[in-house]
Amino acid sequence: MTTIEIASPLAPVLEQFSGRNYSEKLAGVLSREIHRYLVECEQSMLALEIRYGMSFQEFDRQLEAGLLGDEFQWPLEADAMRWQDLIEEKRHWLSQLRAVSVLSEQPANEH
Repeated sequence: MTTIEIASPLAPVLEQFSGRNYSEKLAGVLSREIHRYLVECEQSMLALEIRYGMSFQEFDRQLEAGLLGDEFQWPLEADAMRWQDLIEEKRHWLSQLRAVSVLSEQPANEH
């Protein structure tokens, strides 16, 4: 267990959050923030799905087959890299959410 010091002005603010102790309170705050990151990630992925009219798997297949044009053309390459990054980012935040949810008083899907 790691011990952290909470600045005295933050303690009364943290007391207002639900949870039986500071660990649960912080886990709840972190859980909500991670949810926000996940929503942003999903929105960015959805924008790419709308732009190309397909899922990443189909986009990647068509890109490799040369059906979308030159895969090294900057706008296309940039979108491919961004989409891959978003998929990895989503995996990262989901694993962080699972870790935090163990301590959180609220179930992971509540805000």
